[in-house]
Amino acid sequence: MLQRAVLTVLCVVQAILRSRNKFLELVQLYRSRGAHRKALEMLATLGQTSALTSDALAGTTESVKYLQQLSESHHPQAMPLVLEFSKWILRTDPD
Repeated sequence: MLQRAVLTVLCVVQAILRSRNKFLELVQLYRSRGAHRKALEMLATLGQTSALTSDALAGTTESVKYLQQLSESHHPQAMPLVLEFSKWILRTDPD
C-alpha cells in the first residue's frame, strides 16, 4: 500500500516538474530514484533539442557529467548505460 502511494506521489511530482519545464529537477528526481535510463533519455532528448530547454541542458555537458558520476558509482548497470548514451554525445560533439 505504501509503495503504491509513493508511486502516485512520484507521478504527480513528475507531471508538475514537466508542466513547469523543470527538467534539471526531473533528472535529479530520476537519479535519486535510480531511474538512470529515464534520466539519460531525458538529457539526450533535451541536449539534442535546445529549443525546448534552457542553456544549461542544451548540448552534451549535462549528459557527460551524469555519465561520469554514474560510472564512478559502480552501479551494476552503469557500463551498459555509459556505452549506450555516449554514442549520441560522440556523434554530436566528437571533440
